[in-house]
Amino acid sequence: MSASAVGYWVGDSLGRVLGPLQLQAFRELIASGRLKTAVRASRDGTNWVALQDLPEVRDLFTTAAPTPSVESQQAERLRNQLRGLLHLPPHEVFGLKPQASLDEFRIAFFRMAKRFSPEHLSPDLHPELRKVSVEIFDFLSRRIREAETLFLQGATQPPAPPPPRLDMAGALPTAPLPLSGSAVTARPPPVMTPQAAPARPPPVVIPPTPVPGSLTRPPPAVIPPTPVPGTLTRPVPPPAPPAAPWASSPAEAGAARAAARAA
Repeated sequence: MSASAVGYWVGDSLGRVLGPLQLQAFRELIASGRLKTAVRASRDGTNWVALQDLPEVRDLFTTAAPTPSVESQQAERLRNQLRGLLHLPPHEVFGLKPQASLDEFRIAFFRMAKRFSPEHLSPDLHPELRKVSVEIFDFLSRRIREAETLFLQGATQPPAPPPPRLDMAGALPTAPLPLSGSAVTARPPPVMTPQAAPARPPPVVIPPTPVPGSLTRPPPAVIPPTPVPGTLTRPVPPPAPPAAPWASSPAEAGAARAAARAA
């Protein structure tokens, strides 16, 4: 089996392991400068030796090591990416939705910032790559602090008051609500004046009904007015006596009137 078909593993001083990879993949990673921290290698992922003890891997690190021009190009590419993120809101920087939770922001921050953290940079990293990596890490740190501040402000702000409701059982307002930009003079409440009770009509006096067989007193005679000399006056006929309450026929009524005149 050729060496190019054998899988290889590499590890760094922090305990991170990468593999299995073919030699061609290792050559590309070494040329990009991403395997500068590798210190050990293995052919099976179990038995580890130093890089110098595997000739094929040692030669790759010697011949495919990145040149300063390649690292400078990588640093410039990272700076261009950073410039495109400067004016974006936090959720777009971390590739999240606007309504994402604070935990989602923090997970995205750790995923993106881990690569550029100063603790994970190789000691022999090119100065330009180290500088731009620190700039990216600081930028991501500022954006996550902005996201945390926005969430904190949204949690501490008092809730908006509920809209007013129409109380059908309450009293009506004494004055209309003022319009914006104009003053309205309050009107005094209406005064209720007591109304006089309607006058009662006088009671109707109903004369008692005479009982048959009882005596009733005739009404007093009407005295005619004294005539004035020189004037003609028509005598006032005397009023007809009332019929006797017990008269049941016209003859009896006439006899009763004659007896009354004789008396």
